[in-house]
Amino acid sequence: MYATLSGINHAIIHAKTREELFEEACRVAVEKGRFRMAWIGVVEGSVVKPVAVRGHVAGYLDKVKISLEAVSSGREPTGRAIKEGRIVINPDTRTNPEVGPWREEMLKRGYLSSAAIPLREGDRVIGAFNLYASEPGFFDEEEVALVEQLAQDISFGLDHIKKLEELRESELRYRMLVETSPFAVVLFSEGRIVYANPAAVKLAEASSLEELLDKHVLEFVLPKYHSLVQERIKRVGRGEIAPPAEMELLTLRGNVVVAEVMGSPVIYQGKPAIQLVIRDITEHKKAEERIKELSQFPEKNPNPIFRVRKDGEILYHNPGVFNYVSDAKDVRNLLPPNYEELVRRACDSGEEIRAEHRFGDRYIDYIILPVSKTVAHIYGRDITEKKRAEEELKRYAEELEKSQKALLNILEDEREAREKLEKAYGELKTLDTLKDDIIANVSHELRTPMTIAKGFAELALDEQNEEERKKELMKILEALEKQNAIIGDLIAMAEASKEKLKLRSSHFSIKDLISHAIVEKKKDISKKGIKLELQVEDFDVKGDFDKLKHALINLIDNAIKFNRPQGKILIKARKGKNSAIISVSDTGIGIPENLLPKIFEPLFQGDASIKRKYGGTGMGLAVVRTIVEAHGGEVYAESTPGEGSTFTLVLPLGAGGG
Repeated sequence: MYATLSGINHAIIHAKTREELFEEACRVAVEKGRFRMAWIGVVEGSVVKPVAVRGHVAGYLDKVKISLEAVSSGREPTGRAIKEGRIVINPDTRTNPEVGPWREEMLKRGYLSSAAIPLREGDRVIGAFNLYASEPGFFDEEEVALVEQLAQDISFGLDHIKKLEELRESELRYRMLVETSPFAVVLFSEGRIVYANPAAVKLAEASSLEELLDKHVLEFVLPKYHSLVQERIKRVGRGEIAPPAEMELLTLRGNVVVAEVMGSPVIYQGKPAIQLVIRDITEHKKAEERIKELSQFPEKNPNPIFRVRKDGEILYHNPGVFNYVSDAKDVRNLLPPNYEELVRRACDSGEEIRAEHRFGDRYIDYIILPVSKTVAHIYGRDITEKKRAEEELKRYAEELEKSQKALLNILEDEREAREKLEKAYGELKTLDTLKDDIIANVSHELRTPMTIAKGFAELALDEQNEEERKKELMKILEALEKQNAIIGDLIAMAEASKEKLKLRSSHFSIKDLISHAIVEKKKDISKKGIKLELQVEDFDVKGDFDKLKHALINLIDNAIKFNRPQGKILIKARKGKNSAIISVSDTGIGIPENLLPKIFEPLFQGDASIKRKYGGTGMGLAVVRTIVEAHGGEVYAESTPGEGSTFTLVLPLGAGGG
């Protein structure tokens, strides 16, 4: 099942559409999970429509129709899974009443147990993933937990694909918004242009986008604006938006363009960049100059012009006012509401004052120019089109910013989702490899003592000499003891992986614990000619005697296995302030420094080949760590290659649960 989970996580990472994910999920379930058959159905109209199927199908889905009625009433596993939004297990096709209508067809094809897994998009169940096994009772407690994880992963994958679709839509929308814009849009990073839309290429008088790429932005700005541009770049670099500013730009053909430029921070290809939205106002500026010229001829000027006394009395207005009002009594309304105050200020200061006034749906920009201490001229200029263009520019820039933010949010979500998926995939791949390694290592290690026991049993059957038969029987016992130790490690690891490592605690002497562990390995110590030295204080601890003995036996076994002939093992035990400290030292081959952090991992071995010199399943130290940590303690190793190793257990004096 780990292989199925790993494979489906891999599919989720790479699938671009829901259909791809469904097809790959079914393929992985059959090829890696070795299920008899797998299919995915989605609710469509009044039926659950199969959209992906793999394995030994043999026309099953043609014969078995799941209607919306069945789903609504939840009459069978798939219908219940969709209706109730939970995994529904069929433990045994032969006896389960829920599969009654389909039993004969299932048994024909060897579907002896099954699981129906609801598939969700967000909070909505859209269908079910159905797995069929060729053995009854396949979905035990552990398998169900893995199936639940599978359901979560596929639902996560569906959300991930939806995010990718949103990302594609958002990218397309942003691209279309930029590509079809009447405004020039330029992106630059570290001062260099990295993108320009068609309007920008045209404004710069470039023959193509490539002609603009990698050029420095200041190449397109007249020198007198360089300091302004650099200041605005710093401002945007701080995450601010630079509002519209008027400046003169230089095209590639040497022409000067007057433009309004807005700047905002964006991310382009994962790096900080600045987005410029540029509006060409060259023609508008020329129109302004023409209007200024016309100001010298008020009778011909289409814009409103006034002569006003300091007290607010209008002495004169030109015919241009009637382009805005039809009645002379409304002329005063053309002026700003506070024009009297503005005229007084201009006359008193002798300086011109500017004011903007909205009249209906028109905008007028006024210059109040004093001609004496008591009279001022007011020149109006219709800026309605300019205001509308500015508002359009602002709206467009805001739309771009909104689109960019949406894009970034989706990208961030997609990045986080991908990281989670890749992490899960890595963990599951490790578990899958771990499972395969366990099977390879353990089968080899179990087979070896069995082969030895079988060989000596055959010899013992034919042996006439009582003394020799006794030796052969002892060899059988030794082989079986070794096999029993391997099985003990397997059970400890299995309990730990299911979080079922139960401790039966009692008070006992640390000397007794070490003595019992030594008795188990005394024969092996003697056989290798190893000298055993003890430096053990006598004090009581609380814990699971048998499991702690198991941990110590594993450490002593390693000290024997990796020691040199005629070497030495030193076992120490002392009472710390709040802990018992037990260490096992040897004079063996030692452990390279780069391997020390890995030695407590399951299946780790310095030499991992089947024909390795020292043998073993690679689980001994992992079991030690599991047992010690279950007691609330810790284990660590110190080693000098060629001189030996020391393993130290630190156990709380009151270790162990009830």
